[in-house]
Amino acid sequence: MTGKYVLSLLPLAAMCACVAHPGGSEGGIPPRLVVNKDHIPVWKHVGSFGPIRPGDEAHARTVCASLDTDKKRFRPEGYHTRAEGADGAAFPGGGYYCVGHRK
Repeated sequence: MTGKYVLSLLPLAAMCACVAHPGGSEGGIPPRLVVNKDHIPVWKHVGSFGPIRPGDEAHARTVCASLDTDKKRFRPEGYHTRAEGADGAAFPGGGYYCVGHRK
């Protein structure tokens, strides 16, 4: 798996507690996955995510839905063309910011 798929599979429910939200345009500092003290991957620089690209909404919903659980449904709330993994390398094709909402 590469690109949007890898990036979208890593966000977890911890993102729901974030104060920051994706903005109206992509920020200059790419969002990066980091591992928190509980060993859960979370996004750093969430505000750098911009809107979902026009025409990409259905794909974004499909990718985020792959994270659904019996208690949460994930929806795309942002996209960044240069989002990075924990190693600092950009994900090919960018990535989505998926947020879990209670069913």
